[in-house]
Amino acid sequence: MKKLVITLIAFACQMAFEKGYDGFVSLIPKTQLIDYYRSKFGFFSVGTHLAVFDSAAQEIIIKYL
Repeated sequence: MKKLVITLIAFACQMAFEKGYDGFVSLIPKTQLIDYYRSKFGFFSVGTHLAVFDSAAQEIIIKYL
């Protein structure tokens, strides 16, 4: 299951680049996953959401797709 989620995040980043959004992806994580997304993928807090874009999103694509 974890592998599927990681692949979906990477795919979302790729689509965000293709659509011209500089790889911007945001999500609303479960509380216990916030630190995991920050440390593993480079997400940062934006209110109640976590977001990633630009070089961090590119790294996710390279590493997980």
